[in-house]
Order: sequence, then structure tokens, then C-alpha cells
Amino acid sequence: MGKNSKAEPWAVLFPGEESDADFTGGRMVHNADGNFEVYLDPEVEAAACAKAPDVLTEPLTGDRLRAAMDADGLVSGVVSVDLAEAIDRDGEGWLDLLSTLLVGNECLMDINYKIVGHVGDVTLLVEVEGDASEAL
Repeated sequence: MGKNSKAEPWAVLFPGEESDADFTGGRMVHNADGNFEVYLDPEVEAAACAKAPDVLTEPLTGDRLRAAMDADGLVSGVVSVDLAEAIDRDGEGWLDLLSTLLVGNECLMDINYKIVGHVGDVTLLVEVEGDASEAL
């Protein structure tokens, strides 16, 4: 069978065979040891990385917070939330956690949020937006 440039998504690959199937954006090889290796097209990999949200590694404070605020005092960013930190909180505690992760204190007001991704099974990526005029 060998290399198949028009493999269907349901195609079966046997050890030693490979596919350039469009659905993978690259090449998939089924090795003799039974494992699959996927080689992404560099353009596909770059596009996937470009879609990944920029996650804050530390809260926005001081000058960074001022620079991120719009004219109405609104600020937004993506924060990572460990499920263990979030699981036992009530609604107000959840908002306080999101505020602290975004601006370093619980003073963010009128908070809106949405889950935009996850890392493994234990970390949520949450986009948070709110009025930070009292957070400075």
C-alpha cells in the first residue's frame, strides 16, 4: 500500500505505512512497534499556535494594568485556573479568584468570563473581562 496521498479519514494504516491525509495537515506514520507519529505541516502548526490564547503568567498590576485598560477602565485577559482552586468556591468566590488572577486583587468589578480552553484535565483557560478602575 505504501504512501497514500488521498487517504480517507477512515483509512486503516498498517505498520510501515504512512498517510498525507488532508485531515491531519501533515503526515501520519504507523510504526512497526504499533505507535503513530504525526508530522504536522509547518504552516498548519504555526496556524494552530496563532489561535492559542495568550495566557497571563502573573496578574496585571501597576503600569501593565494601566496600559491594558481601555478608556472606560475595562481590562481583559486569559488566566489559567487550577480546578482544585475553583471547585469549592461559591459564585462570589469564583469571581474573586478570577479578579485576583487577572489584576492581583479582588477589586475587579462587573466581571464577565468564558472558558476558552483547557490544559490537560485539571486546568481551565478562562478569558476574564471587567472594570479595573478600582483595582489600581
